[in-house]
Amino acid sequence: MPLVENSYWRNPSTSLEFMAPEGQIRDRVRRVVIATAVTITLIVIMIVLLIGRAFTPPLVISEASDGWPSTGSLVEFKEKRFTMGRVFLDIVREVFTRTEKGYVPVMAEFVEPELLDALSKMRPKGAASEGFAQSLLITDIRPVGSNANTGVVRFRGLLTVLTGTRSALSDIMVECRYERGRPTPSNVLGWRLVDIRELAEDVYFSSERQATQREKFNPGNLPSMQAQESK
Repeated sequence: MPLVENSYWRNPSTSLEFMAPEGQIRDRVRRVVIATAVTITLIVIMIVLLIGRAFTPPLVISEASDGWPSTGSLVEFKEKRFTMGRVFLDIVREVFTRTEKGYVPVMAEFVEPELLDALSKMRPKGAASEGFAQSLLITDIRPVGSNANTGVVRFRGLLTVLTGTRSALSDIMVECRYERGRPTPSNVLGWRLVDIRELAEDVYFSSERQATQREKFNPGNLPSMQAQESK
């Protein structure tokens, strides 16, 4: 009588198909490491390129008034004393250049509001009921002192006033104080006129007079005294 094998009690053979060979595992790990290294390298290269682009000044193309184009690169702006003096000069010249209609709106960015309002209400003598035009020709500039945020300059000039019936020319001397504030699109350096006062002639020329008083008169410098000493 043949034996009937019960499949429940049969000892099945062990299958190793679910286990990958050791060589394949090493290849997979190696591929993952290489892919990770390549990815990191590409990321580092992209970051370096972006940083280089960020620190590279762009090429600027400008057009002159006659339509001729010119190129250049952006550089760091360093304010010079000449630039600061030119700004001070232009501001005071525009303050004294006006008509009965007042100032252009952009002057509010270069002059303190209280001072600009006071200057707008001032009118030349004899021009209370008629139109006028005035301008200032600067003839002398005397820096008093300046630092990074404050500047004081004395100006002398010829103030011309024209009305419908007369004209006048006056020699004026003023002292202007400027302070640096927040820059604006029209006033990129931020310098503003905050105070202006008229000076008398002796005050305006006080430095020259003080220098003259400090000089000591030495009779030995005269040719006649030198001739007597040589004898």
